[in-house]
Amino acid sequence: MTLAHHIVAVGYVVTRDVPGDCIGSGNPARIVRQGIDAGWLGRLPEAHINQRLMHARAAIKLRLAKRGPVALDATSDTDD
Repeated sequence: MTLAHHIVAVGYVVTRDVPGDCIGSGNPARIVRQGIDAGWLGRLPEAHINQRLMHARAAIKLRLAKRGPVALDATSDTDD
């Protein structure tokens, strides 16, 4: 089965090859529109991806800093 350069809706169930540059929807899948330039849709330029990763890492570091030290060994929290 081949899918390339498509826009698909939620619940799109593909049972056979679908031509390129189209919008599909439904269960079973059907072509809603053909001849579109789907190559760039749904993608972020690499700079935006890197920027989002940087913000996500900063948010994680901030959240971890607010929590304080975390025990890395699960057995260290037990009372014997």
